[in-house]
Amino acid sequence: MYASTKTISRFNMILLRGDRAYRAIMDLVERARRDLLARIFYLPSQVLMELVERLRGLKQRNIQTYFYVDARVLRREVPLDQLEEMLKELRGSTFTALVPLSFICADFERLLVLYASPENPSECYGFLVHGFEEVGKIIRDQLVGERASLESS
Repeated sequence: MYASTKTISRFNMILLRGDRAYRAIMDLVERARRDLLARIFYLPSQVLMELVERLRGLKQRNIQTYFYVDARVLRREVPLDQLEEMLKELRGSTFTALVPLSFICADFERLLVLYASPENPSECYGFLVHGFEEVGKIIRDQLVGERASLESS
């Protein structure tokens, strides 16, 4: 993406490893005020289940969620029928990851990108980016448009 502007956007980035990276997921979800994007290629089952519980809490608080999973890999951790139930309950969708980032989550102000190997999930690492508002607005507008298009079909 390129925008012609006289100001340069700056991001603050924090590197997280191990349990701190997984805790950052839950923190980002809990702090969401308006909407949240969660795109999952892989998470260990206990982390995924805790995330789903917190997403249910967002739903109760009327916070818009965009929930996507790549079931090809996640079904190693969670049975396919259970994944389908989660998707139905949270109005989620499946996707096929071109880049195997395990988890991408954004409240459109902050962005968390995480990588965890299914073979060694405790050795995960992630980047938490603050100051993401300008790019977040572009992504949010795209997601809102896609959802409206799907719902009108």
